[in-house]
Amino acid sequence: MAVFCFLVWYYPVGLYRNAEWTDSVNIRAFHTVLLIIVAFLFASSLAHLLIAGAPNEEIAGAFATLLSIMLYAFCGILAGPTSLPRFWIFMYRVCCSLSLKNSMN
Repeated sequence: MAVFCFLVWYYPVGLYRNAEWTDSVNIRAFHTVLLIIVAFLFASSLAHLLIAGAPNEEIAGAFATLLSIMLYAFCGILAGPTSLPRFWIFMYRVCCSLSLKNSMN
């Protein structure tokens, strides 16, 4: 499914044209495919983790919603560490370290 999503998103939008200047069209496309595959694997692994640990589907859905909000809130795209209160700076660093650890695996 990740390859299908890549094909219907990457080429029709024209993202391959960004790499023509540096003659790295193939490697950038390959890197994009890998990132999409990793994102799909992360999403499915997280869903399986939540479903296995929750007593029913509704609670797993609530956990997934809360966790996805926290992932976006503390990853640095909504607010940087300088604009966060002290406790949330700690949470920001935890999320960043988890992101780095997941990207290394």
